[in-house]
Amino acid sequence: MAVAGEPKLEEWFADKEGALRILAESDARTGFIFDPTATPEEVRKLMLAQGIRPEENVLSRDIIRVRYEDEK
Repeated sequence: MAVAGEPKLEEWFADKEGALRILAESDARTGFIFDPTATPEEVRKLMLAQGIRPEENVLSRDIIRVRYEDEK
């Protein structure tokens, strides 16, 4: 029996245009505006201005919680 290997990068999305369209629609609904010139430093300043404290690890904590929700 043959074992399937990891898919090649170009095989991950059968319909790349469809995936990009869905992302664009999601960005439009949430008001997300892509800025290719943004730097990590600018993002950190914006987060601090919104009251997000990096030391709380809010995003990482929630990702880990969801990933391991069965382990309580």
